[in-house]
Amino acid sequence: MHEKFKINHFSIDPDDNTVTSEGVKRHVEPKAMQVLLALAEHAEKTVSRQYLLETAWGNRVVVDEALTRIISQLRNVFDDSKLRTLIQTVPKKGYRLNARVTLAEDAQKEASHSEDAPANIQTDDAQVISPGNTEIVSQEIIAQEADNTGSTTDDARVTVRSQRKSLIMLIEVLCVVVLIFLWFSSKEPDTSPSQVKSVAVLPLAPIGNNKQTEYLAQGLSEELQGALSGLKGLRVPSRYSTFAQADNYDAPTEIARALDVEYLIEGSIAQRADTFKVVYRLIDAKRDETLWSHSYEGEAVSLPQITHNVAKQVKQYLQPDASPLAAEKEPANSTSVAAYQAYMRGKYWLMNGKTSEWFMQASAAFHQAIESDPEYAQAYGSLAYIYARYNFHDAYLQPDEATQKAQWAINKALALNPDERNALLATAILSTTGQAFTKAESALNKVLGKNAQDSTALYLYSELRLAQNQYDQALELAQKARQADPLSPWINVNLAIVYFHRGQYAQALEAANTAIDVDKSYTWAYVWKAKTLFASGQVKDAIQSMQICLDIDNASPVNNAFTGLLYLELEMPEKADAYFRQTATLFGDSVDARFWKNFTRFGYHHQKPEIARQLLINVKLLDNRIFTLMPLLTSLYLQQDLSEEGVEQIALRYGISTIDGQQLNHLNKDIVSAFAALSGNDVFFKSQHSFSDARLQIPPVYPLLAASQQAETFQTVNVAPGDKPWWSYMWVLPDLSTLQLKGNLKQQYQQFTIQRAQQREQVEAAYK
Repeated sequence: MHEKFKINHFSIDPDDNTVTSEGVKRHVEPKAMQVLLALAEHAEKTVSRQYLLETAWGNRVVVDEALTRIISQLRNVFDDSKLRTLIQTVPKKGYRLNARVTLAEDAQKEASHSEDAPANIQTDDAQVISPGNTEIVSQEIIAQEADNTGSTTDDARVTVRSQRKSLIMLIEVLCVVVLIFLWFSSKEPDTSPSQVKSVAVLPLAPIGNNKQTEYLAQGLSEELQGALSGLKGLRVPSRYSTFAQADNYDAPTEIARALDVEYLIEGSIAQRADTFKVVYRLIDAKRDETLWSHSYEGEAVSLPQITHNVAKQVKQYLQPDASPLAAEKEPANSTSVAAYQAYMRGKYWLMNGKTSEWFMQASAAFHQAIESDPEYAQAYGSLAYIYARYNFHDAYLQPDEATQKAQWAINKALALNPDERNALLATAILSTTGQAFTKAESALNKVLGKNAQDSTALYLYSELRLAQNQYDQALELAQKARQADPLSPWINVNLAIVYFHRGQYAQALEAANTAIDVDKSYTWAYVWKAKTLFASGQVKDAIQSMQICLDIDNASPVNNAFTGLLYLELEMPEKADAYFRQTATLFGDSVDARFWKNFTRFGYHHQKPEIARQLLINVKLLDNRIFTLMPLLTSLYLQQDLSEEGVEQIALRYGISTIDGQQLNHLNKDIVSAFAALSGNDVFFKSQHSFSDARLQIPPVYPLLAASQQAETFQTVNVAPGDKPWWSYMWVLPDLSTLQLKGNLKQQYQQFTIQRAQQREQVEAAYK
């Protein structure tokens, strides 16, 4: 047993793994509490990372990122994520808790002394009356009576004692009455809702080796979690966090403590010929006792109805006095066994896919579901979502094709069910990209109106605010999404993306590392870690992150191409060429394959510029979430004095509305910048776009391009003080050393080349 203690106004209960402030209790995982205990034991002193690792993990070998994630969790609990003054990072040493630690018992004594102190304070020589000084009052009355009578006889003493007792009782009664009156008068009416119950839905255990049973096991658990999440009076942790804690712990009590819930729902599913048997159990986690257990049997198409019935029973059991669930809309699912099973297979890949395979598997399954049942709203909605997300994990389709397919599926889904969740989320994604911000907001509000803690809707809302250049609101929503689903790798990566576009690279790295610590096979986290390291000038470390990513999955064209570009930054074309050739193989026999196979010749050595230009304007990866080749395209047109043709080609590919009719943001700034550089219309550019936010910058490569043309086209706009200038793709011009750079720009370029040389040597040494 550990003693309770306080850090500032926070109360810590080590045995319960909780931190309480202003009546709000927050749970932390056991290892976080162990780290906190070590910091508290050595409060106001630096504690080494090694000591903290050994304290929490013992002799287990763990990566440093595990401790970084724990520190991040503690800072979040203590509201110290921004300032980092309570838990301070001591560079190259460890961490320090900057606060005095007191035992809870001592803190209570101090509080009680401070409360009693005012009773002895005198004002204008008059004794303050309180329940603690009635003896003083009575003594004064005795003295006054003695003076008046001039007698100190026994009868007088008896009379005085009797009066004193009566007066003391009267004063005590009056004090109690006054205190009760004050308490009732100050107490606000109790308008709080009935007690909220908390329940987590664990993944069903699939019985047997049937892969379809595994798809159904996870899908049914997620659907039950979704059904319960929409109910008032129930708090239901998110799917990702629940499934992660179920993997981390074996005992139900430990899982419940980690999730901070009172109840758990677990069970199993088994296939018997053409039917399925599903068993559900509701467990009182504190007592590790099964409250009820029910088994259901039926064909696959009856499983959604079973899920709905279980949700009703859970609601009725946990909140018998609440309104019944009977009025809730019955689930609208397919009547086709083949359609339902295909849908659940697609859902499995949508929720669990981490590599380039997920999109192909999910889209094929949802198409199969629709073919089996053309009226299947949920299958259309899920298909709409993955098409709308075509470029989030990789570039599977051209934007126009993906948008067209997504909109078709959205229309189908909403015609069948106006509230179809994934179709609404897909609407928000497309509307955010197309800058139909009001439409995006309306779709997200509709989803959040049913479940205010829908983590996907919350993080898509953060993307919307980011596209509107509302950086603070974007961060607030991204943090809220992570609070709703802290162990979701993609929610943590979304937070990293928001931090990245805010220019807060340290926080972006921390969020990306948290995603990796949650799921070491989640490739998207390594990509954004690399992108952040690259933006910070740490190209060697960015390459290392991408190599880990490609060891997990080397079938992503974006990831292979990005790794090759990183090697070019260190002037290592031979290494880069291997990744460009792998990219080419992933495109088969196509324009893309021809371009990437010859990228080192076309892009780095600047050979055959006319062929390179014609190929580049048509490649799928010209401008994507991870890298842009717009600087290279701009350079090719400028070198051949074909600026007007470049303007026409960019307008033809992306549409003049993308350039002229939209707000400048992180999604379109490279396209707009290339268009403006080629058109030479700086007046047009500045008149169309406002740079009121310091974090929205034109890529600084363009001042160099402008310098090569002896024209003042662009300058890095509104760089926040202390920000380092960053030039992407220094190889885009044949020989940058010939540029007539002056003053500060020349000095920065020299520092940049020295830094690159040092990083190249380090990478080369790693291969020896």
